[in-house]
Amino acid sequence: MLTIGHKEYELQFTMPVWKEFEDQICLVDELDGVLNKKGRLIKIAQMVAIMSVEQPCATERIFRDMQPSDVRVIVAEIRNVIREALKMKVKQGEDKVVDEVLEEIQKKGTQAD
Repeated sequence: MLTIGHKEYELQFTMPVWKEFEDQICLVDELDGVLNKKGRLIKIAQMVAIMSVEQPCATERIFRDMQPSDVRVIVAEIRNVIREALKMKVKQGEDKVVDEVLEEIQKKGTQAD
């Protein structure tokens, strides 16, 4: 949960958010480049607006409410939310790592046959 100004924002990174993120901002792999270029401050506010659970959020309001001391915290939260969403869920098998999501998909696929 982020607090910007006096408003709290809960961020999420779902498939629709990911698509909007790529359409409006950049590919996830290009995030570091965007965060190190001129114009990044408005992009950070735009990322919060896109990733906010409570949509729609106005980028201009988020930007206006941001303080310079908030920027690093906001960027860290954006990165953390994306990282957690993209993290492969694994379980330890007999001397191997197993992708739980892939295993579940494969089970459902064989049941359908």
